[in-house]
Amino acid sequence: MSRRRDKRPMLLEAGRWVGRTCIEVEVQASDGQRVRKEQQQLLEELTQAEKEDGFEAARTLLERRSSTVSAGALARAHLELAERAKRASSLEQVKYHMLQALKVQPRAAQE
Repeated sequence: MSRRRDKRPMLLEAGRWVGRTCIEVEVQASDGQRVRKEQQQLLEELTQAEKEDGFEAARTLLERRSSTVSAGALARAHLELAERAKRASSLEQVKYHMLQALKVQPRAAQE
């Protein structure tokens, strides 16, 4: 039986100990919560911009904020704008935003 030198608490999953520590899992969870909050805030801002000034204002807002948000939030925002462009019957904008979403997160899990 081997002894662990690292005394940090390990995470028990499905009856066995895994290599991640409880601290690492907590950090991952808080990062996920931060990304979800950031994503929700961005989508609310896009909705507000579209209500006030139309689709073009929402698109401009996303372009301005694209360097300040996480990749996951940016991909979701592009998907949201693609959906809104579809409702506005703007096929070119639908294609553009779908391509941008796929460039940002090509391996994202489907929801």
